[in-house]
Amino acid sequence: MPSENPLDTIVKLLRSEFEAAAVSVPITPADDIGPANDSGADQPPYVSVSNKNESVISGGDTNATGMAADGSGAVQVMLGTCLIECNGGHRETVGVAQTVAYELAQETSRVLRETSTEGDLRVFEPTGPQEVRKTEREPPEHAEQLFATYEYEA
Repeated sequence: MPSENPLDTIVKLLRSEFEAAAVSVPITPADDIGPANDSGADQPPYVSVSNKNESVISGGDTNATGMAADGSGAVQVMLGTCLIECNGGHRETVGVAQTVAYELAQETSRVLRETSTEGDLRVFEPTGPQEVRKTEREPPEHAEQLFATYEYEA
């Protein structure tokens, strides 16, 4: 079982491997990549990781997929997904926010595809990003969202 929340592990991976030069506006991975902040205080551009959804893979009636090597008990293989939002923000110049959201999503996808996590957590290739427009904010913000799938033994 991972020693920390899988979302925290994904945030750390993105912070350490994200190339800020891949985005056409200034971004600081240590500050602008993090868990979702429900207070709405995040200022674009940013990348947020949220919405953990996990389930046990097979295991029959017991949900056990095997026994721990040290004999300490049953093992469950957990499969989860999380939402990653790449928010390009609101820009007065037409097209800039969409471009920044796209660049953030492309670099996030690259990191998740090409880098492995330390420990027991395995992150698989993310889905292709989907463009969203956050109209509840004024002015509206532009973002791209993708889902990452991960697996670990519990």
